[in-house]
Amino acid sequence: MVDPWLIGLISYLGLALIVLLFAIWPILRGVHLHPGGESFESAPVSEDSRRRLLAHYSRIQGTLAFWKNRAELYRRMHYYTVCWSIPSSVAVPFLAQAITVSIGRIE
Repeated sequence: MVDPWLIGLISYLGLALIVLLFAIWPILRGVHLHPGGESFESAPVSEDSRRRLLAHYSRIQGTLAFWKNRAELYRRMHYYTVCWSIPSSVAVPFLAQAITVSIGRIE
């Protein structure tokens, strides 16, 4: 017979790993930048300034994407940590006691 506490422990760890994958998803797929939009073309500046603005944006676009990915990763990891610290502090002591008893029964 399978112990329900062992099933609970495996379910808890499986759910934690699945949610962790969603938390680190920005590393795997990346976050896309919003396009520069029409604000560059309609800016009330000279044509030379507009050309420089577009050139500057194209040079900084990689850095913006990197930091946006980091910000999204840190935001998701923050929520992951906060949302799992409360259930973990309650569930882990019970599951640890139960699995210790289960291991004792197996021997």
